[in-house]
Amino acid sequence: MKNIENKMNKLPKQIALTLITALGLSGCAQQLPLGFAPGLSSSPSGTSGPGGTGGTPVALRQVDMLMVEAVAPSVRNNYADINPTNVNMINYPDPNDDGWLDDAYLRNYIQSNFSPSFSGIMVIDWEGVGMQRLFSNVGSPTQIQQIQEYVRAIQVIKSVCPNAKVGYYALPSRAYWNRNSTWQALNSSLAPIFEASDALFPSVYTFYKEGVDPTPAGENIAYIEDNMREALRLANGKPVYPFFWHRFHNANANFGMMSVPSSQFRAGLAAALNVSLSGKTIAGLVWWGADTYYASYAVAHSSPSDPAYTFSMMILNAYASEKLPGETDSVYINRIHDRVFGDFRATIRAAQGL
Repeated sequence: MKNIENKMNKLPKQIALTLITALGLSGCAQQLPLGFAPGLSSSPSGTSGPGGTGGTPVALRQVDMLMVEAVAPSVRNNYADINPTNVNMINYPDPNDDGWLDDAYLRNYIQSNFSPSFSGIMVIDWEGVGMQRLFSNVGSPTQIQQIQEYVRAIQVIKSVCPNAKVGYYALPSRAYWNRNSTWQALNSSLAPIFEASDALFPSVYTFYKEGVDPTPAGENIAYIEDNMREALRLANGKPVYPFFWHRFHNANANFGMMSVPSSQFRAGLAAALNVSLSGKTIAGLVWWGADTYYASYAVAHSSPSDPAYTFSMMILNAYASEKLPGETDSVYINRIHDRVFGDFRATIRAAQGL
């Protein structure tokens, strides 16, 4: 997500926060009805399930479905059975993108948007200079200082909403290539952040199209599996919620911003859900996306003289290639969202043995 996030987050931070709120994602009054920890829930009494007999309640794996995507109620309501729940994103607690936490800025935002009794999930998205320093030389003064800043941001939020469940987007760090001991050492060095967090939110977006891009057979699945094992290793029993995106990352020049085929998307979701480390599995899945926003963004930046012109053309071309004749943006986006919801539902149900 790195390149695309950089493009979005170069907006003034106040605008970025307003965007999240406008999409209905801050949900300050919303209490998330989640188990929040990997666990079991029972099938309705009098039913039979995997390994059970008629009339015997059967324990099902709990899989939380979280989302950071604005979806029309007409689509979302069709999937109430998997309880899709909006995640509350906290964007850039360093409004100057300098890596330094602005305590007053963050505290004011939390106080203005959440009640002290809030007990839902907050995901801090702190990229830019802050994350660059975080991923600098392990053990360097710069990295150690940045780790302290990340921990302090959690502490500020907790001082306002002590019951909030807080973690960081894209931590632990993601690796597609070079998933090795050096990568693991970097992630291990971030332990103070994970200790202060209530959950981990790694990112496993799709970079390559299966069977088309020149990647080794099975590499797309191995990438997800290894990143899930790494997150579970570092979680120390805390819940892990990987971020998935239904579009190819814009780093892919051929397929960037196009929808990931359903078969590949489901395979990735299933791979994440099927990973187990020392008996622990991930707690659920997060769907990230901003289809409606990107449609407007692309039109607004479609002038050849605009610095975002190339990215805007990628968006417009991707959408145009997938639209059916006569489809408007909203109809097209609703159709894509309906398909993606179906992918999540089918994969979650399969993981539960249903």
